[in-house]
Amino acid sequence: RADFTFQNFAVSGSNQLAFVSASRVASNIGHSYNPFFIYGPVGVGKTHLMHAIANDVYQRQPDKKIIYITSEEFTNEVVEAIRNNETGKMKRRFRSAYILLIDDIQFIEGKERVQEELFHAFNILIDQGSQICLSSDRPPHEIKKLEKRLSSRFAGGLTVDIGPPDFELKSAIILIKAKKYGHELPIEVAKYLAEMAEDTRSLEGLLLRVITEASTNNEPITLELAESSFRTVREERKSTIHTEDVIKNICEFYNIKPTQLKGPKRDASLVKARQVAMYLLKTELGLTLVEIGNLLGGRDHTTIMYGVEKIQTLVKDKAKVSEDILGITRTLKG
Repeated sequence: RADFTFQNFAVSGSNQLAFVSASRVASNIGHSYNPFFIYGPVGVGKTHLMHAIANDVYQRQPDKKIIYITSEEFTNEVVEAIRNNETGKMKRRFRSAYILLIDDIQFIEGKERVQEELFHAFNILIDQGSQICLSSDRPPHEIKKLEKRLSSRFAGGLTVDIGPPDFELKSAIILIKAKKYGHELPIEVAKYLAEMAEDTRSLEGLLLRVITEASTNNEPITLELAESSFRTVREERKSTIHTEDVIKNICEFYNIKPTQLKGPKRDASLVKARQVAMYLLKTELGLTLVEIGNLLGGRDHTTIMYGVEKIQTLVKDKAKVSEDILGITRTLKG
């Protein structure tokens, strides 16, 4: 995610320590805080800071080996390596990293072999001066079914938390995200969405809804449009549309089975249908990224975030995708 940088990270009291610490890690790899462990609820900027560290290091040292991976992807690599009898190759890949960043590390709880591989890689990387950065929704000691030796390693460097954003930070975030999508959002619209949103994720969902409505109807983004969009969202949440309806209609539209939509296969047609599901569950029902991930086979929130943003981009640039979205939503709403 090249668009996640320190420069476009909105800073306030709730995340200032994490921001300053992450910046220091990026400028002093393997020495300042190692490992660096960030924790906090979904939608507070952990993934952004992880990518910002990686991007900052890459800009200054493009020859260095940087590995950013989610715990789900790390688990899959370990399982595949064992299945294909290629554990040696897998070990060399991770142990040769200059910086290893693992997002949502809490999902390795209870996975003994995965924890064992990480423990050994962890020790080697620290000993050779490589940097390790981890993110989680809770501090190390609260991750259940995590080996004590690994929990101890996680807490051996700097552990910082990020709290929920305040009103000012939410307003700043929405302005930054709107600019990323190519829109200069009126300040009154940003403040309105910041007031209405329960958290950053729901805020982004509302923004996507407003942008989509404005683009579809070829209208400017105004406070009136935002208020109308928010009323529509609230009405729809009270309607008879359920998650099962969304999944059923998407499967019928793309002629696939729910098991395929939620499964691991990555055929181009399945990936597209899956990302459309992510987008509609977010914009139509206002579900959180974690909730969507759980509905779609236990995928992590970064995968869902990428899928939502991918479809948002395609809606603006590809008429066929926009037609698909409109066709499915019309069926949903009768």
